[in-house]
Amino acid sequence: MQGAHPEPTVEKAVSLLSRLEALPDETQLMAELDALSDDDVARLLHRRYSPAYLNLFSLFRQEMPGRKLREMAVRVTKAAIRSASAAERCLARYPDNPWQPCLSGWQPDTLRALVSRGKGLIVCSYRIGMYSLVPLDLAAMGFQVFLPLAEIKERTTKAVEGLRERVNANASLDSEERQRLLNMSSIRLLDVEAKHTSIALVKALRKGALVMIYADGNNGVDGPWGEEGRIPVSFFRSSVHVKSGVARLAWSLGAPILPVVSLRNVHGSGGTVRVADPIVPPEPVNPEHRDAFVQASMQRLYTILEDCARDYPEEWEGVSALHRWRHHGAPAASHGEMPGDEKVDTLAAALQQGRRLYINEPMGITTVPGEEGVWVDTSTMKCFRAPASARQLFSALTQDGGVDQSWIDRQTPREPLISLLAALYVRKLIIAA
Repeated sequence: MQGAHPEPTVEKAVSLLSRLEALPDETQLMAELDALSDDDVARLLHRRYSPAYLNLFSLFRQEMPGRKLREMAVRVTKAAIRSASAAERCLARYPDNPWQPCLSGWQPDTLRALVSRGKGLIVCSYRIGMYSLVPLDLAAMGFQVFLPLAEIKERTTKAVEGLRERVNANASLDSEERQRLLNMSSIRLLDVEAKHTSIALVKALRKGALVMIYADGNNGVDGPWGEEGRIPVSFFRSSVHVKSGVARLAWSLGAPILPVVSLRNVHGSGGTVRVADPIVPPEPVNPEHRDAFVQASMQRLYTILEDCARDYPEEWEGVSALHRWRHHGAPAASHGEMPGDEKVDTLAAALQQGRRLYINEPMGITTVPGEEGVWVDTSTMKCFRAPASARQLFSALTQDGGVDQSWIDRQTPREPLISLLAALYVRKLIIAA
C-alpha cells in the first residue's frame, strides 16, 4: 500500500528540480538521479511523481502490484527530468564536437519521399523516450522544422540562439557541417496556445516544411483542458477525448502524417526511433469522408501510443497528464444512497462474517503520494480527505491486515468510526474481503 511522505517546502522541491534540469553534463545528471532513492523522489519531487503514479495506477492496477507501480512512477519521474533539457544539452555540444545523430533508426528516404509530394509533412510523436531529440535530428537532416510547444522555456531559446552564434563565429567549419548546425538552430518554436500558430503551421506545410507535433500533448488555443476539437478514441479499454487537430490539418492540406516513437538506449545517451507506416489523406478529397478520416487517424495514433506505453511504461512521461484528457467531460461518480441504518447493517453483516475492510484498489481507489489521509478515485480523479480524527482508520484501511471487527472493538468511541466506514462502504471507496 502507498505510504505517506511529508511534503517538503515548495522552494526546496523547485530548487532541486531546477538544479537537476540545468545540469549540462549527461553523466553527472544520471549520477545524481541514480543517487535519489524512491522515497527521495516521492517526497522531494512529488508534484511530478504523484500524477505519474496516479495515472499509472489507473491503467495498470490490475496487472501490477502497487509496489511495482510506485517504482515505475519513480522511473517515469526521473526519465522526465532527463528529457526536460536533453535538447539543450545536445545543442551545447556543437560545434566543438563533430555532429552525430541523436537517435538511430531513421529512414531518410521515407521522409524525403513523403515531403516530395509537395504537401509538407506532419511528424507525429509522443512524450515517450527521448522525444525532445526528434526535431533536432530532423533539422540536421535538412528539413525545415516547425515545433509547436505548450511551453517555450527561456533556456531552450538561449540554447538555440547560442548554437547559431557559435557556428557563425567558427570559420573552420566545412560547409556541410555548418549548414547542418544552422538548420538545427533554425527550428521554429511556436506557442501551441497562440492563435497565430495554426496559421503559421498551414503556411509551413504549404511551403513543403515539416511540422512536428506531440499527439499526447492534447493542447491547443483553448489550453490543455479545452473542449475544442476533441473526439473520443479507444485507449486502454476505455474512451478518452483527445484533440484531433493533427488529423484535421492533414485532411485540409493533404499532408501525410508520419508516426514516430523514440525510445531510450538501455546504456548510454540517445535512443532509437521507430517509424510507423504513414497516414496519407486520400486524393481526391471527398468532404463527406473527412470525419471518418479524422476518427480513423486519431485512433491509429493512439493505438500506436498504447502499444508503446504497454511495452515501455517507464519511458512514457506523458502519462502524468493523462487525466486531463482521459477524464475530460466525465461525469462525477454516482453512488446510489441507501438509508443510514441500512448502511450500518450492511457493513455490520460483512464484519460479522469475519471479512476485513480495505481501500478499494480493484476499483481504482488509491492514496495520494505525499498527502496523508487523502485518497483519490482514479476513475474520476476525485479526491477524498480523511477527517483528522479518522487518520488512523484511513491508514489501517491501506495496510495488509485491513480493518476487522476486532480492530473496531478496540477503538473508542466506535460509533463515529462505524458511521464513517458505512459511508465509505456504500460509496465503494472500501471493500470487504
